[in-house]
Amino acid sequence: MGVTFGSTCDDYFKPWNYQKRLQDVKRVEKHKSKLTPKQIVGRTKVTQFIATQKSHQEFEPILGPFIDKAVVEPLHLANNNWEFLFTELFAYVINSKTVIPSSAKKITDLPKRCCLRKFLSCLKKKVKANRLYNSILRWFREGRKSGIAFHFRFTGQETGLMCNGFS
Repeated sequence: MGVTFGSTCDDYFKPWNYQKRLQDVKRVEKHKSKLTPKQIVGRTKVTQFIATQKSHQEFEPILGPFIDKAVVEPLHLANNNWEFLFTELFAYVINSKTVIPSSAKKITDLPKRCCLRKFLSCLKKKVKANRLYNSILRWFREGRKSGIAFHFRFTGQETGLMCNGFS
């Protein structure tokens, strides 16, 4: 959040240059030649050297020069953003003024005015995110009592449904 990806000098994330990667590999190989076999196996000296070079490159990239053609997939960014927004909304709903009785085993056991019940109704009927809805129901039945926090990994399907449901 608050950073950009691109090729200008103001961008935080920049595409990696293949030639620079090859130079980093040569420097690492030169450094390894000065180390004992035991130090190479221990990896600490090697990884420390790579870190001082402000690099992550120890070996030649498998994709070769094609790595320069790699682009950030915006779908993953959208999935992560919707997951973050949903997590915040869900935490707000769970911690709302409505007290969820520990005896409630099903969502239908909650009062109709309960914030969680309204939220789930909207999720199912308006957004039509059935996989997410069923996951919450499963968590409500099984994980809630054992103290496990709800977690759901958003996919492109949920992202699309959330985008359409909130438009």
